[in-house]
Amino acid sequence: MRREGFNQKEIAGALHRSTSTISRELRRNEGARGWRPRQAHLTATDRLGERGKANVKRANPSAWLYAKKHLQEDQWSPEQIVGRLKLEKLESISHETIYQRILEDKDAGGTLYTHLRCKKKRKKRYGSGRSSRRAIPNRVDIDERPAIVDSRKRTGDWEGDTIIGAHDGGAVIASMVERKSRYTRLAKAKNKTTIAVIESINKRMLPIAELVLTITLDNGREFTQHG
Repeated sequence: MRREGFNQKEIAGALHRSTSTISRELRRNEGARGWRPRQAHLTATDRLGERGKANVKRANPSAWLYAKKHLQEDQWSPEQIVGRLKLEKLESISHETIYQRILEDKDAGGTLYTHLRCKKKRKKRYGSGRSSRRAIPNRVDIDERPAIVDSRKRTGDWEGDTIIGAHDGGAVIASMVERKSRYTRLAKAKNKTTIAVIESINKRMLPIAELVLTITLDNGREFTQHG
Protein backbone atom coordinates (compact mmCIF):
# COMPACT_ATOMS: atom_id res chain seq x y z
CA MET A 1 0.00 0.00 0.00
CA ARG A 2 2.87 2.36 0.72
CA ARG A 3 4.36 1.72 -2.71
CA GLU A 4 0.99 2.45 -4.27
CA GLY A 5 0.80 5.85 -2.62
CA PHE A 6 -1.53 5.26 0.36
CA ASN A 7 -0.84 7.41 3.42
CA GLN A 8 -0.26 6.10 6.95
CA LYS A 9 -3.85 6.70 8.04
CA GLU A 10 -5.21 4.69 5.10
CA ILE A 11 -2.76 1.86 5.72
CA ALA A 12 -3.65 1.81 9.44
CA GLY A 13 -7.34 1.59 8.60
CA ALA A 14 -6.83 -1.32 6.20
CA LEU A 15 -4.74 -3.24 8.75
CA HIS A 16 -6.96 -2.33 11.73
CA ARG A 17 -3.99 -0.79 13.54
CA SER A 18 -3.40 2.65 14.98
CA THR A 19 -1.63 5.28 12.89
CA SER A 20 1.11 5.46 15.53
CA THR A 21 1.80 1.73 15.07
CA ILE A 22 2.31 2.21 11.34
CA SER A 23 4.47 5.28 11.96
CA ARG A 24 6.63 3.35 14.45
CA GLU A 25 7.05 0.44 12.04
CA LEU A 26 8.18 2.72 9.23
CA ARG A 27 10.56 4.57 11.53
CA ARG A 28 12.16 1.52 13.17
CA ASN A 29 12.60 -0.67 10.10
CA GLU A 30 13.41 1.87 7.41
CA GLY A 31 16.65 1.45 5.47
CA ALA A 32 18.82 3.68 3.32
CA ARG A 33 16.41 3.29 0.40
CA GLY A 34 13.26 3.74 2.45
CA TRP A 35 10.90 1.15 3.92
CA ARG A 36 11.15 -2.12 1.98
CA PRO A 37 9.05 -5.15 3.05
CA ARG A 38 11.72 -7.86 2.95
CA GLN A 39 14.39 -5.69 4.55
CA ALA A 40 11.95 -4.59 7.27
CA HIS A 41 11.02 -8.20 8.01
CA LEU A 42 14.64 -9.27 8.44
CA THR A 43 15.41 -6.24 10.62
CA ALA A 44 12.41 -6.98 12.84
CA THR A 45 13.20 -10.70 13.21
CA ASP A 46 16.83 -9.91 14.08
CA ARG A 47 15.58 -7.53 16.76
CA LEU A 48 13.24 -10.21 18.14
CA GLY A 49 16.12 -12.68 18.22
CA GLU A 50 18.23 -10.37 20.35
CA ARG A 51 15.26 -9.74 22.61
CA GLY A 52 14.73 -13.48 22.94
CA LYS A 53 18.34 -13.99 24.06
CA ALA A 54 17.92 -11.30 26.70
CA ASN A 55 14.66 -12.86 27.92
CA VAL A 56 16.41 -16.20 28.43
CA LYS A 57 18.85 -14.54 30.82
CA ARG A 58 16.08 -12.66 32.65
CA ALA A 59 13.73 -15.66 33.03
CA ASN A 60 12.18 -15.91 36.50
CA PRO A 61 14.11 -18.61 38.49
CA SER A 62 11.00 -20.08 40.13
CA ALA A 63 9.21 -20.31 36.77
CA TRP A 64 12.19 -22.09 35.25
CA LEU A 65 12.36 -24.57 38.14
CA TYR A 66 8.63 -25.25 37.67
CA ALA A 67 9.22 -25.77 33.95
CA LYS A 68 12.14 -28.17 34.53
CA LYS A 69 10.18 -30.20 37.08
CA HIS A 70 7.14 -30.78 34.88
CA LEU A 71 9.24 -31.28 31.77
CA GLN A 72 11.25 -34.05 33.43
CA GLU A 73 8.55 -35.66 35.57
CA ASP A 74 5.41 -35.22 33.50
CA GLN A 75 6.75 -34.77 29.95
CA TRP A 76 4.73 -31.56 29.60
CA SER A 77 5.41 -29.53 26.50
CA PRO A 78 6.73 -25.97 26.94
CA GLU A 79 3.36 -24.68 25.72
CA GLN A 80 1.53 -26.73 28.38
CA ILE A 81 3.90 -25.47 31.06
CA VAL A 82 3.23 -21.85 30.16
CA GLY A 83 -0.52 -22.52 30.16
CA ARG A 84 -0.40 -24.10 33.63
CA LEU A 85 1.69 -21.24 35.02
CA LYS A 86 -0.95 -18.77 33.85
CA LEU A 87 -3.81 -20.96 35.11
CA GLU A 88 -2.22 -21.23 38.56
CA LYS A 89 -1.38 -17.51 38.51
CA LEU A 90 2.33 -18.15 39.08
CA GLU A 91 5.34 -16.24 37.80
CA SER A 92 5.39 -16.84 34.06
CA ILE A 93 7.97 -17.70 31.43
CA SER A 94 7.58 -17.85 27.65
CA HIS A 95 7.64 -21.16 25.80
CA GLU A 96 10.39 -19.77 23.56
CA THR A 97 12.54 -19.12 26.63
CA ILE A 98 11.96 -22.70 27.79
CA TYR A 99 13.07 -24.02 24.41
CA GLN A 100 16.14 -21.76 24.50
CA ARG A 101 17.06 -23.04 27.96
CA ILE A 102 16.63 -26.65 26.80
CA LEU A 103 18.94 -26.04 23.83
CA GLU A 104 21.53 -24.40 26.09
CA ASP A 105 21.32 -27.41 28.40
CA LYS A 106 21.80 -29.78 25.46
CA ASP A 107 24.83 -27.83 24.21
CA ALA A 108 26.29 -28.15 27.69
CA GLY A 109 25.82 -31.95 27.63
CA GLY A 110 22.49 -32.01 29.48
CA THR A 111 19.52 -34.30 28.81
CA LEU A 112 16.51 -32.00 29.16
CA TYR A 113 15.87 -32.26 25.43
CA THR A 114 15.18 -35.99 25.78
CA HIS A 115 11.98 -35.13 27.65
CA LEU A 116 10.55 -33.23 24.70
CA ARG A 117 7.93 -35.12 22.72
CA CYS A 118 9.87 -34.31 19.57
CA LYS A 119 13.54 -34.85 20.33
CA LYS A 120 14.87 -33.34 17.13
CA LYS A 121 16.87 -30.18 17.56
CA ARG A 122 14.42 -27.31 17.56
CA LYS A 123 14.90 -24.94 14.66
CA LYS A 124 15.61 -21.34 15.50
CA ARG A 125 12.51 -19.28 14.81
CA TYR A 126 13.74 -15.74 15.07
CA GLY A 127 15.85 -14.59 12.18
CA SER A 128 14.96 -17.69 10.18
CA GLY A 129 14.06 -15.54 7.16
CA ARG A 130 17.51 -16.31 5.77
CA SER A 131 16.52 -19.84 4.83
CA SER A 132 17.87 -22.25 2.21
CA ARG A 133 15.27 -20.91 -0.22
CA ARG A 134 17.71 -18.09 -0.85
CA ALA A 135 20.27 -20.51 -2.34
CA ILE A 136 19.23 -19.97 -5.97
CA PRO A 137 21.98 -19.86 -8.63
CA ASN A 138 22.70 -16.34 -9.93
CA ARG A 139 20.11 -14.92 -7.55
CA VAL A 140 19.88 -11.10 -7.45
CA ASP A 141 18.44 -9.70 -4.23
CA ILE A 142 15.26 -7.64 -4.60
CA ASP A 143 17.02 -4.75 -2.82
CA GLU A 144 19.26 -4.46 -5.90
CA ARG A 145 16.27 -3.98 -8.18
CA PRO A 146 16.26 -0.54 -9.89
CA ALA A 147 14.37 2.05 -7.84
CA ILE A 148 12.17 2.93 -10.80
CA VAL A 149 10.59 -0.53 -10.59
CA ASP A 150 9.19 0.28 -7.16
CA SER A 151 7.69 3.52 -8.39
CA ARG A 152 5.38 1.84 -10.94
CA LYS A 153 5.96 4.81 -13.28
CA ARG A 154 6.77 2.79 -16.37
CA THR A 155 5.37 -0.20 -18.20
CA GLY A 156 7.47 -3.32 -18.58
CA ASP A 157 8.33 -4.42 -15.04
CA TRP A 158 6.82 -7.82 -14.26
CA GLU A 159 6.47 -10.00 -11.16
CA GLY A 160 6.17 -13.78 -11.39
CA ASP A 161 4.68 -16.32 -9.01
CA THR A 162 3.10 -19.76 -9.06
CA ILE A 163 -0.32 -21.01 -8.02
CA ILE A 164 -0.18 -24.68 -7.08
CA GLY A 165 -3.14 -26.97 -6.44
CA ALA A 166 -3.75 -28.23 -2.92
CA HIS A 167 -3.37 -31.93 -3.78
CA ASP A 168 -0.67 -33.98 -5.50
CA GLY A 169 -0.99 -33.67 -9.24
CA GLY A 170 -3.03 -30.48 -8.90
CA ALA A 171 -2.84 -27.68 -11.42
CA VAL A 172 0.32 -25.56 -11.57
CA ILE A 173 -0.25 -22.04 -12.89
CA ALA A 174 2.54 -19.52 -13.41
CA SER A 175 1.34 -15.92 -13.19
CA MET A 176 3.12 -12.89 -14.62
CA VAL A 177 1.80 -9.48 -13.54
CA GLU A 178 2.90 -6.16 -15.06
CA ARG A 179 3.40 -3.83 -12.08
CA LYS A 180 2.01 -0.59 -13.49
CA SER A 181 -0.99 -1.75 -15.53
CA ARG A 182 -1.62 -4.93 -13.48
CA TYR A 183 -2.00 -6.73 -16.83
CA THR A 184 -1.66 -10.45 -16.12
CA ARG A 185 -0.66 -13.43 -18.22
CA LEU A 186 -1.20 -16.96 -16.91
CA ALA A 187 0.62 -20.08 -18.06
CA LYS A 188 -0.29 -23.65 -17.16
CA ALA A 189 2.71 -25.87 -16.45
CA LYS A 190 2.73 -29.66 -16.73
CA ASN A 191 4.07 -29.93 -13.18
CA LYS A 192 5.89 -27.79 -10.61
CA THR A 193 9.42 -28.67 -11.71
CA THR A 194 11.60 -25.71 -12.58
CA ILE A 195 11.91 -26.78 -16.23
CA ALA A 196 8.15 -27.07 -16.73
CA VAL A 197 7.41 -23.76 -14.99
CA ILE A 198 10.10 -21.75 -16.79
CA GLU A 199 9.11 -23.25 -20.16
CA SER A 200 5.46 -22.30 -19.61
CA ILE A 201 6.46 -18.72 -18.71
CA ASN A 202 8.72 -18.40 -21.75
CA LYS A 203 5.95 -19.63 -24.04
CA ARG A 204 3.54 -16.99 -22.75
CA MET A 205 5.98 -14.09 -22.51
CA LEU A 206 8.05 -14.43 -25.70
CA PRO A 207 5.26 -13.05 -27.94
CA ILE A 208 5.38 -9.79 -25.95
CA ALA A 209 9.11 -9.78 -25.23
CA GLU A 210 9.40 -6.14 -26.34
CA LEU A 211 7.18 -5.18 -23.38
CA VAL A 212 9.46 -6.85 -20.82
CA LEU A 213 12.11 -4.72 -19.12
CA THR A 214 12.54 -6.55 -15.81
CA ILE A 215 11.11 -9.66 -14.17
CA THR A 216 11.04 -10.20 -10.41
CA LEU A 217 10.48 -13.77 -9.19
CA ASP A 218 10.05 -15.05 -5.64
CA ASN A 219 12.44 -17.54 -4.02
CA GLY A 220 10.48 -20.65 -4.97
CA ARG A 221 12.61 -23.58 -6.11
CA GLU A 222 10.57 -23.70 -9.31
CA PHE A 223 12.44 -20.57 -10.39
CA THR A 224 15.99 -21.92 -9.95
CA GLN A 225 16.52 -21.93 -13.73
CA HIS A 226 15.42 -18.32 -14.14
CA GLY A 227 18.54 -17.46 -16.16
